[in-house]
Amino acid sequence: MLRTLGGLALEGSDFNWQKPLLLLTYVALEGRCTRREVAELFWPSAADRMKSLSVALTQLRHGVPGVVHADRRDIEVDVELDVARFRKALEVHDLEVALDLYRGRFLDGFDERYVGTDLEAWIYETREREAERLRHALLAAARRSAAADDLGGSAKLAARAFDLPGAPPPEPAALAEIHALLVAGGHPLARRVASDAAELGLDLGGSVAGAPHGVAPARPRSPATPLVGREAELEQALALLSDPAARIVTLVGTGGVGKTRLAFELARRLEQAAASGAGPPVAGPVALASVRTVGQLFRAMMSALGMLVGGGQSTDLLERQLAERLRASPPLIVLDGCEHLADGACSAALARVLAAAPAARALVTSRAPLQVADERVFRLGGLPLGDDETAGG
Repeated sequence: MLRTLGGLALEGSDFNWQKPLLLLTYVALEGRCTRREVAELFWPSAADRMKSLSVALTQLRHGVPGVVHADRRDIEVDVELDVARFRKALEVHDLEVALDLYRGRFLDGFDERYVGTDLEAWIYETREREAERLRHALLAAARRSAAADDLGGSAKLAARAFDLPGAPPPEPAALAEIHALLVAGGHPLARRVASDAAELGLDLGGSVAGAPHGVAPARPRSPATPLVGREAELEQALALLSDPAARIVTLVGTGGVGKTRLAFELARRLEQAAASGAGPPVAGPVALASVRTVGQLFRAMMSALGMLVGGGQSTDLLERQLAERLRASPPLIVLDGCEHLADGACSAALARVLAAAPAARALVTSRAPLQVADERVFRLGGLPLGDDETAGG
């Protein structure tokens, strides 16, 4: 097995040339690549990039026979990766195996001075992405422990999520949740987390009050004013969301009818179910009023999922990364204000990325249906006279 988490080494082999092993890692993770793509990525300043690639492939063929398969155009590799095992363990919620495989940062100790800018960016993006996968799994396990009244165990999991090697700093919502879990479990790391939050201008002072077992929500909650007169619609929408065939549930209604408030309340109830292990994690609500392009849509969704979103990535790359994340830990993602995206490129992109992650779902608010496959439309009318609902949307 090719070990990449915590270093770079091929088990059972004394072949330790780092750049050829990095090439092996890259192609194993990215799939079949063209020779030209690999040569330009790995030897951007070489006088003869293709010759440099040929030398590395020869080294691999001699050092690890039968692993590399290359023709005049393409390169494929046949090697087992610890990262692939790690991802699979997270997909089946086997946190113990995932933690055993995660021995440290992806390609920890690799000397990035010997790679070009693009390859260095790939290393850092992969490093942070894999660490974020584990952080999400740790926090999900921490929530389950808190719901089972194991506050000490929950706090230990939250501490690991905070100090995870290779992970970027937690997003504000995740930081608030980690802090609440640590406080609830009496963990000494809570003070340091609060200090970090203060440096970011975040107030965690009220993050514990009112949450089950002191666990703060990691996402926006519905407004404090009660949702009046919508219990029937809530029950109907929850029933619709429980239908596996309803991949996209769109709350449709005129402006001011209360779509956003209803979506927030649905998200709150579904988060409560997820905390007790009775449903998928919930991401959002994500405000999409300012979104105009597919790239902006993907970035907004990725941010809500706690993913690091760097600059300069193509829309295709963003889509692949988002689909991978949705497959790794399928959530229900709440998207608010999609009427301007209906029946266009963005709605088609949303349907496409959800189709690539069959267990992921979306709850959408819009003034018009999205007109995409697997959409279920829930039409929201006005309240009867005498009922008071102050929400917009």
